[in-house]
Amino acid sequence: MKYVYCGPATNLVRFGSVGTGDVLELTADEIASITADTRFFALPAPSADKAEIINVGNLTITNAMTGKLIRSNHTAAVQYTLPASPDPGFNVEIIHADFSAGDDITVDPGLNTISGVTGAFTLTADTSRKGFYWNGSTYVRF
Repeated sequence: MKYVYCGPATNLVRFGSVGTGDVLELTADEIASITADTRFFALPAPSADKAEIINVGNLTITNAMTGKLIRSNHTAAVQYTLPASPDPGFNVEIIHADFSAGDDITVDPGLNTISGVTGAFTLTADTSRKGFYWNGSTYVRF
């Protein structure tokens, strides 16, 4: 099963050096050993339940969208605003589906931070798919 690491940079024996936002494929034994470790969260398994939201304009993401995949088919720059008061474990993935020049997606955390950094994150053709997970104090990119 895939887990996102949300702690400070460290060395995990099997994986070597890992940092915040790294996605790790864990074994059943490894999962059992981290059940109380808040530095890890499980990515939802791909399924029909992970419905896509197709969007072409600016979007205010709500807590009800947790676990969703947002596919952006826009043709101009847009802004997505993450929840200001996210529920524990909130997570969403965004796919930048159109790679035309100037059609970046700005992901605004509002008064929160992304990976501990104040300000927005921009998805461009080079960062075409990113996930955002609320760990209780910051949105973690994965």
